[in-house]
Amino acid sequence: MTESTGTDAMDALRAGIRHISASVTRTEYLAEQADVDGEPHLAALLRAMTERNRGLAQGLYALLAEETGTADARPGVDDLLERLPSHAAHHASLAEELRAGGRGDLASWMDKLAAAQHDHLAKLTDAQQWGAEESS
Repeated sequence: MTESTGTDAMDALRAGIRHISASVTRTEYLAEQADVDGEPHLAALLRAMTERNRGLAQGLYALLAEETGTADARPGVDDLLERLPSHAAHHASLAEELRAGGRGDLASWMDKLAAAQHDHLAKLTDAQQWGAEESS
């Protein structure tokens, strides 16, 4: 771990990851829409952009892992296990706000996101137990 932990450098890496991850999601979506619209050349270009950005995001994650000393998979999974309940709670809270604002249609998407986080948590917890059994 370097002295840059908790510094502007770490904030910059995290912001870079957030932005490039959002770009990956958006270009994947736009590629699908280009296919629907009958524009295969545009779809192919967008998919190439998606793959390049995905590689860049993974590079940023690798840098962040080196800087924070969490390059091994297990600490990363343990961190993810800790974060998933708060992510689920956040999505559930957004769903409640949307419902209160009369947007049940959007609230249902937040409910799906919350349910997915709970599902991921259950699967990772099971996987963590399998790993413990294998090492015994």
